[in-house]
Amino acid sequence: LRPARVEDYDDLAAIFESESEVLAERYGEFFIAQLIESQDESHKALVAEVDERAIGLMALNAEVDIGELQAAFDLDAFDGLVTADPDLLAAADAALARADTAAASAAAALAAAAAAAEAAAAAAAAAAAAAAAADGASEEAGAAEADGEATVDPAAAECAAEAAVRQAAADKAAKASMAAAAEAEAAQAKVTYTCDAVAVSFFCIDETFESRSRDFLHAVFAAFPEKTSVLLTVPHAAAEIPLLSTFTQIEARPGSSFDHVLYLFHRGALLEPVAVRRGAASDAAALGTLTEGLAGADDIVAAATAAAASGAPGRSTLVVESCGQVVGAALLEGSLDVDAMRSLYKLEDLILFAEHRARQGIELLAFVINPIFAAASRFVLREAMRLQGASCLYYRTRRGVPVPDALAQFVQVGPRSQQVVHETDASDAAETPGALYLLTRKLMSEPKMVVNKRVVVVGSSDAALSVLESLATVPYLHFSSLFLVAPKAEQRLQSPRGARLSPGASLATCADAFFSRTCAYTARELAALNLGARVRAVEGRVVDIDRESCTLGLADGTTLKYDVVVMAPELGDQSLHELCPEAMRLRGVFSLSDEGAAAAALEYIEERRLTGRDAAPYAIYGGSLDAFAAVNALLTLNVAPSDLTLVVPPAGASQEQSGAPFGAPEVARRVEEALERLGVTTLRGWTLVGAGGDAGEGADHLSSLQLASSSPTSEPEERTVPCGTLLCCGERRVDQPLFQAFSDSSIVYNGGLIVDAQFRTNDAAIFAAGPLARVARRYRLKGEQAVSRSDRENGAQLAHALLPVLDPWTSPSTQTDEPPKPEAPVAVAVDLPGGLHYYCASAVKATPGSMGAPTEITTGDAAFCSCRVDCLGQVSSLVYLGPSPADEGNWARLIGLPVEMINRLGSKHREGRVDDVPTFLRETSVQALYHDRFGEFRAALAYSLRTAAEAAELTSGAGEGTATLELTERAADIVRASLSDFIAANHEHLGGLYAANPTSAPVIA
Repeated sequence: LRPARVEDYDDLAAIFESESEVLAERYGEFFIAQLIESQDESHKALVAEVDERAIGLMALNAEVDIGELQAAFDLDAFDGLVTADPDLLAAADAALARADTAAASAAAALAAAAAAAEAAAAAAAAAAAAAAAADGASEEAGAAEADGEATVDPAAAECAAEAAVRQAAADKAAKASMAAAAEAEAAQAKVTYTCDAVAVSFFCIDETFESRSRDFLHAVFAAFPEKTSVLLTVPHAAAEIPLLSTFTQIEARPGSSFDHVLYLFHRGALLEPVAVRRGAASDAAALGTLTEGLAGADDIVAAATAAAASGAPGRSTLVVESCGQVVGAALLEGSLDVDAMRSLYKLEDLILFAEHRARQGIELLAFVINPIFAAASRFVLREAMRLQGASCLYYRTRRGVPVPDALAQFVQVGPRSQQVVHETDASDAAETPGALYLLTRKLMSEPKMVVNKRVVVVGSSDAALSVLESLATVPYLHFSSLFLVAPKAEQRLQSPRGARLSPGASLATCADAFFSRTCAYTARELAALNLGARVRAVEGRVVDIDRESCTLGLADGTTLKYDVVVMAPELGDQSLHELCPEAMRLRGVFSLSDEGAAAAALEYIEERRLTGRDAAPYAIYGGSLDAFAAVNALLTLNVAPSDLTLVVPPAGASQEQSGAPFGAPEVARRVEEALERLGVTTLRGWTLVGAGGDAGEGADHLSSLQLASSSPTSEPEERTVPCGTLLCCGERRVDQPLFQAFSDSSIVYNGGLIVDAQFRTNDAAIFAAGPLARVARRYRLKGEQAVSRSDRENGAQLAHALLPVLDPWTSPSTQTDEPPKPEAPVAVAVDLPGGLHYYCASAVKATPGSMGAPTEITTGDAAFCSCRVDCLGQVSSLVYLGPSPADEGNWARLIGLPVEMINRLGSKHREGRVDDVPTFLRETSVQALYHDRFGEFRAALAYSLRTAAEAAELTSGAGEGTATLELTERAADIVRASLSDFIAANHEHLGGLYAANPTSAPVIA
């Protein structure tokens, strides 16, 4: 390594040959020669030479705009990358300390003066009162004459003198404080800060020698001995080069518009390699200094010290040292319940437990390291596993505990879908320990690529959460810039929309209860994912899209840069904007488009109660499930049923026949009866056409609604309904500002964002999924229809399509020109008035060959349940309405299964042995169907049968319309053995089932 010379150009030109056109266009044809010739004290160029041939070039610039970097990045851990004269800095600190002391003294003197003045005023008032009383007594006694001379009270005079002395002292202290502040300001002005960093402005090296890139750093500090840090910025879209593996990526400040990623390397990391050893009790002081200022620092030091002192085999402390100084620490736990973790998380997707003993797993409880050595975190973790004899290292996030920077080295383990009966979101979230991350020896040896592209997900729908979940759990990628932009982004990462509302709940927790829920995520799953540890939540609405500069404009005026943006917003009510926009000016009118609007409505309802205007009626307008959820939420908030009016707009004939929005006429009838029993007024077939208000307190308050009814067989009719609060809960659509942003930026929209087979819009950087996306019409020619689909599945499919865009190792050739086919069922649930709970799960599309008249298995006295079966004998939908909550997560797994697989449900119903379908579905004999790995078991069993010689004839006969097929003895043995193995392997989740002998009858008939 040496300074660059002009004659190095010929050797370096070959390295730049592959990128010559791009570099020439940006910098000029001879920029390398110019770069070398223009060297001075602030600009230097270094060359790496091998066998007298230049193989790499690094250009350095000491003129760094440190102010811009300090504003854009969090550099506090590195003292802002500036230094100052120690003597001047000490003098300024001393002057500032004197100023603080003088200010405190002045404040104390001023307080004493104020107290003395108050005491003097009180004494004077008392003396005056006493004098007045004495004068009155003298007059009553008939005194002939007054003394003619006023007397002065000695106590009052003493208090007045004391107040004057105190005031003089306060004035003197104030002058001293002002002088000390001026002195401190002058001392601060004398301190000049200089940047102690040098920036790499250009770097290139022959790929054969990329692994030696770190050697340049020694030469950099030799060329600039006064500097302590090296800075390097790269575009977000650029892949990390090997040199950056030794650098530390600096976190950008919120709202930063800096267009590059900043990396930093400190001189101290070159002094001596870090070493890891077991901690000792004598390390307590060093650990205290290391963790000073960190959240939970005292707990970390106490736990680490106790573990080091006890020497117990369970918990242990490891210390990281460099040059004899403690620069890091790790607190480990060796006593783990691995079986419990396996039941909660998908560990089997990453670990073959047959190759790992339970005692070889350890958990990382806390990890702290000096930012200078943050790049050595992976080495420290590997050493921790070696010293502890572990093959698996786990880390679990905990509520309120900041995640360590070393989390980027781990692989997140997805949560398993649990078999939960009568789920309660709040309790589920409380019981979940948090997200689980994993490192194994195998994963430690595999490279993990850092993707710095800014992936911005707009919206909080299930598709949006699924995209983030899928990207966060890719084992070989770490996404450093994942964003979620939504009005309630932070809240949506923790709880799903449509949470149940308990009686007596506070208004602050009630906004979610105004909406139906899709059952795609539970609070337990979101807590186990803890996406907030990897995703930056941005609260706001997108109102502008600048495709040229790749910038999103938010409603509050802020902007957000992106490399890839995913449009997956949650749709909401827009009926008020379409039917009666003039009503928006009235107070008390709300369009419940999202939780923010629901929260605003709740605040207004509370205001009505406090101001005594709660007597005015409430009206809910809409025929959606959200409208019925809103009625139930208001009733739960103790609104009188007689004050509620549900206005349902006209529905089409087909919707009325199908019992929309419930999917079954019987459900619609029972809900109607429940509303009638409660005393809620229901107006069907009426359209909102206007609203009237009364002036009050500076704003017009809603007082009435104008409704219109039209029928083909009768004259149009109008009526006025008194109303003080209107909640609109119509059909969900995209909100107007976002739609306007699509229109202004020329993004194709036709009932939704038009996407291709890879979910890409007409802009290559903008993707869409979820309820907003529509597949382009050209795919219908190939049999792809626009169908309702699971948003969670849709989001996962989009994330898979994004990998070739984000990951340079994923080949685009694996993608097809056919849109991915939906497979997962669609489920929706809502809590209804009268203590009723509604649930519906259905297949997203008809199974090939299943067209024809379906059959229904229907039961219901206290609870109604309808199980629809297609002509192939497969469950196509399940509708439930009853007083107890549905088993939402369980029953969705029945969609697509043969009805006879559900413990012969079809046969038993025909025989009259099934009186209550919900009770039947909760029996022990059906529990295996709800297991999250039952689908994998079916696929493996089908593969085994296909490969068996006897099964070939059976499967070939299945397509000939055979109604009943008898298994051969060989195929039956395969089924029995596989089923027994499945039950034995998952017995902890299948209480009541046992693994039968493979030669005996199957456990599930």
